[in-house]
Amino acid sequence: MKYTLSVLDVVAEDVRKVIDQYLGETYDIRYASSYDRREQLDLAAAADFLWTGWPKVDAEMIGQAPKLKLIHKCGVGVDKIDLNAASKKGVKVYLTAGINAIPVSEMALMLMMAVMRHIVYASISLRSRKWIQSELKGINQHLTGKTIGIVGMGNIGKNLLKLLKGFECRILYYDVQRLAPEMEAALGITYRPFEELLRESEVVTLHAPATPETARMINARTLALMNSGAILINTARGELIDEGALVEALQKGVIAGAGLDVFEPEPIEPDSPLLTMDNVILTPHIAGSTLNNMSSRAIRIAKNLDAFLHGGEVAKADIVVG
Repeated sequence: MKYTLSVLDVVAEDVRKVIDQYLGETYDIRYASSYDRREQLDLAAAADFLWTGWPKVDAEMIGQAPKLKLIHKCGVGVDKIDLNAASKKGVKVYLTAGINAIPVSEMALMLMMAVMRHIVYASISLRSRKWIQSELKGINQHLTGKTIGIVGMGNIGKNLLKLLKGFECRILYYDVQRLAPEMEAALGITYRPFEELLRESEVVTLHAPATPETARMINARTLALMNSGAILINTARGELIDEGALVEALQKGVIAGAGLDVFEPEPIEPDSPLLTMDNVILTPHIAGSTLNNMSSRAIRIAKNLDAFLHGGEVAKADIVVG
């Protein structure tokens, strides 16, 4: 008899094929067809293991899952999982540390350049039969030589550094756990307290987790510290930004633009002013979602579940609740 693995995310058929390839022989895999609360609860209730990326796994869901042994996050952020409820019930929680470093850092870089060059605005204008070459010449910027402020120097931040090396950028960073001086020197980066980083950076890119300490770290007061030509990139969590304050800052020219892949709430509210702004590029929380990265995720999760079942070793970085 196979163990039941419930995938709470609604995934494309090609993604199902990848998951089936690596886990289908060992597990009875059940896939969500929607994010309907009743369906999500039913999937959890039947599961020995949960695979979750975007959906919430709260105390009610954990409490109604009598067979549940382990929740595996497909990604790194565990802010949507009730860790206390899992721990109390003896349910382990694992994640895939570092698995999103390449696709998310690539997305952050892409958003920087796309916002600086007004790529979406240019494309939409051209499709509307408008030739705005002269206008864009007066507002476009290039990335090379810019001062980039990276907020959060974990796996994604470090991989972004690699990508930025060819652009001869000056790199500032802020992290609650400052790196050793020799590591800073080796990476060619300079530490700045958060507010100083905002003042000096021409691009601020967020790669911090969602915690009570980071909630709304970008707000009216901190946005006012940035220079008027700066852009803000967020591929981390929507909770890091006060959206109302960001909208006002963009409307009043406090900052020049933004590239956002994450929102609070998600999906983004249909009447959000961000949807109508030419100096903002929006994507639907897809920074870590590439088909080739899904293979890496599936392989890691398969190995971790196998280790759990057979007493093998799981990397410490992947264990949240052991």
